[in-house]
Amino acid sequence: MWFRISLLAPLLIFWSWLPAQMPEDHLPELAEILSRAGDMPRGQSLEQAADEVEAQRIIGRSHRLPRVHASTEGVIRYEVREDIEDRFRFVARSHVHATQPIWHWGSLEQREAIHGLYGRLIELEAWERSQGFLTELREHWLYWFMTRAYHDSTLKQIERIEHRIETEERLLERGESSEERLLDLQLELAELSDEKLRQEADLGGYERRFAAWLGGTVEGPPLESTRDTLLALEFSDRRSPQNEFWPEAHPQHERKEWQLEQQQRELAIAQKATWPKLDIVGGVSQDELEALDRAGSVLRWNAYVGLRVDWPIFDGRRSKGEQLRLRSQIRRTRDELERVEADLEQTRERLQAEVELHQRQVQTRQLRLRLAERRLDLAKSAELDVTVSADERFTREAEVSNQRLRILESTVAYLINRMHLTQLTEVAR
Repeated sequence: MWFRISLLAPLLIFWSWLPAQMPEDHLPELAEILSRAGDMPRGQSLEQAADEVEAQRIIGRSHRLPRVHASTEGVIRYEVREDIEDRFRFVARSHVHATQPIWHWGSLEQREAIHGLYGRLIELEAWERSQGFLTELREHWLYWFMTRAYHDSTLKQIERIEHRIETEERLLERGESSEERLLDLQLELAELSDEKLRQEADLGGYERRFAAWLGGTVEGPPLESTRDTLLALEFSDRRSPQNEFWPEAHPQHERKEWQLEQQQRELAIAQKATWPKLDIVGGVSQDELEALDRAGSVLRWNAYVGLRVDWPIFDGRRSKGEQLRLRSQIRRTRDELERVEADLEQTRERLQAEVELHQRQVQTRQLRLRLAERRLDLAKSAELDVTVSADERFTREAEVSNQRLRILESTVAYLINRMHLTQLTEVAR
């Protein structure tokens, strides 16, 4: 058990350390969701893979260890012989044989290392599944919040439109408005109502998805507190993150490197497939020496020990074919390794640019929000005609609400891209 824990300890420490500069650093409700996810099967991939990883290491070590084979048989045999009468006989034999590999030209060590690589790949895939699950939770939780924010904005717009429709109806009765203007407002209200229904369907989908992921009812992101937290994030003095990057330590790159190493070791085994192999053998056997009469038969015991040379001199050129196949795979894997490096670097540059873009968007939209709030304050305090003042105030209130929503969009996009950038670059530390 302690050995199994020691195998997973580096990855578990890395797993708990990686989410620096993640969305949950600012959102405690999201952090609570992630803590629940750690107890779910999809969040426990590392622990679930422990037995499989240990099995690969056991299989790898077994190539060096002795092997013992025992067999026994008991048969009833009918004999027809010229020297004695025909008869039935019961024959019992038993055999215990042991083999200890001594020298296989490095194949034993190569096979052990190959199974070690299998174990490391299993650990890597389990870690990626766990990280992918947590990343999916973070993204969908933030999208869930944005859908709530859109829904709240739609409800407020509907309320404002309904109020304006009531005003336009009164003005129309006094001949101070037109039916066309009223119809435009009613059409806008119908479109907003349709949008509200779509958003409510999306909210229900998020609720069901999280309930399935976490095994129970999950409360959605709190609208007011999450919105206040995200709007309060400071971007003006924050420098653009210039994360260092080591593609060689990224899981995609490591997977290809381990695949290349595995193929090279398999090639080394194939190159010596027809070389002689030396083993120590020993064993004990028991059978029966037959006599002409039943009474004269005696049990015989044999014990032996020695060296065995196994030399497959010619295998029909099978090993040559294996070498050719493996060399082709090695060339292809090396090409794929270069493509992975280029793709990872392009991904880093893209995420870097998107993070910088969303950061600038937040700063620009914050300026627009302050301007819209100032215009709204002026509209509320201006000594204007009641009808004009109300219409102007509705427009400027909508502008303030819209700018806040745009800031939330850019902030959420910033957090998601920053999360992916952190996972891409910090994975190498």
